[in-house]
Amino acid sequence: MIHHVLYFYIMVCLAVTIFNLSYIVKQRVTQWHKPHLFDQWKKESK
Repeated sequence: MIHHVLYFYIMVCLAVTIFNLSYIVKQRVTQWHKPHLFDQWKKESK
């Protein structure tokens, strides 16, 4: 039982880390290539 909880916890942590990394990379790439489109997207999402 404990092993299953530990495995689940590790999977959640990995998923969150991967999501955060991909989000940061996406932000940087978008700011690099198309800053005006990124600003427009930020305004629309608010």
